[in-house]
Amino acid sequence: MLPALCDGLVYSSLWGLSYASLFPCTVAGVTFQAFNPNLLGDADGFKQRAGRIVDLVRGSKRLPGVDRVYTPGEKGDELMEARIKAGKLDVETNLLASLAKAAVRVPSKL
Repeated sequence: MLPALCDGLVYSSLWGLSYASLFPCTVAGVTFQAFNPNLLGDADGFKQRAGRIVDLVRGSKRLPGVDRVYTPGEKGDELMEARIKAGKLDVETNLLASLAKAAVRVPSKL
């Protein structure tokens, strides 16, 4: 979904395309796009056009029991903020074990 949303934000705000037509039926894999942001025109205009698209996504029809539609990264940002406030950080078990093993090998006077 993220590549389709990113494409939708860029292309529809540049050329006024229909946002819904930019979503393919299936989205799989990872994509990376790099471009000169100056190609998007003035920053304020781009933010305004992109904001309208995000508002459309957030205002889309929801399934029963779904209270909110998140845009990419939004839920993760909220979780990280809550974890920072709580002073806790969840670390995947295997990663934590690997870090502990690596810490044993590192001199304590770095």
